[in-house]
Amino acid sequence: MVRGWWKVVTLLLIGVCALNDAAQTNTTIQVPLKSGDFIAVVIFDESRHPAEDVKRWMELSEQGFYSEPQPPGYQCEWEGTSDFIPRYRTSIDETAQLIKELDPSNYPRELSEVVTYLRRWQSFWLWKNEQELEFLSVGRQPPTKWEDIESGHRCHWTIDKLRRAKNPLQKCKAVLFDWGNCMNKAVEDQIGKYPKESWQAFIRSQGLQVQMLFTEAD
Repeated sequence: MVRGWWKVVTLLLIGVCALNDAAQTNTTIQVPLKSGDFIAVVIFDESRHPAEDVKRWMELSEQGFYSEPQPPGYQCEWEGTSDFIPRYRTSIDETAQLIKELDPSNYPRELSEVVTYLRRWQSFWLWKNEQELEFLSVGRQPPTKWEDIESGHRCHWTIDKLRRAKNPLQKCKAVLFDWGNCMNKAVEDQIGKYPKESWQAFIRSQGLQVQMLFTEAD
């Protein structure tokens, strides 16, 4: 009986390994991100996380849908038409919906920093679209301050350019390009870069393996 103790231990170890294999069932899925440029290949334990949750989390990545603005797609060369109104209203409505979705309480606690960061960017883009719509509609000069970010010294040259513009096309470009780009950079310098460390820490804590594949346009 004593000489056969190793057989008992071996059987116990085999049983434990079998239970672990049964409890952890890894699944691989491909998640085409809504941004259209990347596919997230994710390996995860489906006994811990529903696939739908994993897909939703991937849109919070740096390559995901929430990391991008919803541009109205208006061109200054179209000046004189009313096409900008529905375009901007659609963009504003879509961005407002994204802000609602980016509620930290809808995600795991470990994603709070990422969600808050993305929500702030979407809030800025919403404000930016609203200012551009006001300019195109009634010619209102856009401000150089958003929330607690004052960019007057940095972006005042764009307002000077707007005031010196001699025709509607020049005025439009001064706002949609010069002012818009300057404000984007000012906000980026204040908000900072995407919190990659927090995202990676979340990925590790959930036992996920993620690879982003770039999809080239045809």
